Amino acid sequence: MDNREYRMMLDQAIVWPRTNSRFIQQVKKKSPHQLSFLGGSITYGYDPNGLMEACYPKLVTDGCRKYLADACVVEHENWGLSGYNSDMGIATAAKELGRSRPSMVFVEFAVNNGFDKESADSFESLIRRILLEDPQVAVVIICTLLESGYTCEPYMAEIAQHYDLPLISVRAAIDYGREHGMLWSDYSWDTVHPTEEGHRLIADCILRLFEESASSDQAASVQALPPIPRDCCYGNSLERLMYYDNKTLPVHALGGCLPSLTHERFPNGWTYQPNKNGSLSLSLRCSKLFLVYEVSSQHLEYGKLSVSVNGIVAATVNGESLYGWHNPVCSRVIDGPDPQDYEIVLSMAEDSEAMGFVLLGVLVV
Repeated sequence: MDNREYRMMLDQAIVWPRTNSRFIQQVKKKSPHQLSFLGGSITYGYDPNGLMEACYPKLVTDGCRKYLADACVVEHENWGLSGYNSDMGIATAAKELGRSRPSMVFVEFAVNNGFDKESADSFESLIRRILLEDPQVAVVIICTLLESGYTCEPYMAEIAQHYDLPLISVRAAIDYGREHGMLWSDYSWDTVHPTEEGHRLIADCILRLFEESASSDQAASVQALPPIPRDCCYGNSLERLMYYDNKTLPVHALGGCLPSLTHERFPNGWTYQPNKNGSLSLSLRCSKLFLVYEVSSQHLEYGKLSVSVNGIVAATVNGESLYGWHNPVCSRVIDGPDPQDYEIVLSMAEDSEAMGFVLLGVLVV
């Protein structure tokens, strides 16, 4: 593929919004930039031999400087992690956005999300949460795909248009590339994870967005940003979600349930020690409650946590997972339409008292 065809492939990937106002204003802004990347294993840079240093967040950060005003200082934070979907994206956003204050956020969940309404609601809630935290932040939605063709791009594209946000369609780029001799193996080393060339392709698509936005005639005249729509495409039930850990949540811990240093992404959780009858009690007024916890594939390392709500066992979450690697996941244990007062007790299930459990935090709406 020659340079002209490659540039055409990049152009195919950009789904332009109506005005692109937020992105253009950030590109033209003469101040330091903080880029934040939310996503799953692709954003994380997963590689069978370890983390890929030249993953697309690093390539975008290094490459975008020439398109920004007056050689702005550019830094980035990679909030991606293998297995993350938009529920974990909201958990991360709730924890990190206020601290980091990014000027641009890149969101990649098209292969880890489901295609049900709950997943679409979760994704739209995430987008709204980012925009409500700072209405001037530029959000870019990145839609990757599996070799089978699976992608959540259809509903994510609808959400992008509704909120006037640019979208990068890796599917469109690859479709164009295949017409010009490109193979799936040129992009990915398995059915989903990009090779170094694949990460370069994603980064180049995003950098093409920077290039076009920086040279746009609209750039100098854009003033007012479009308001955040009040109506939704699929839902916003999680947009006000809050994250709490052992530093911020008043609880009553008993026995072998101890505040402790936990996962690097969620370091202030609680550890249930085997055979110590640990429990954690809390009083909450909420409509929805998620538990964030570690999962492991090691048999008998982590057991099941029983969730008692107002004296009745309402849910059980399992810390053992076939594909777990001490990574954070979240489970919805209360899902009501309106806030209510709850007395909640989290204790090891009867068949798991000899095992441990690592609770990383709770998410509350």
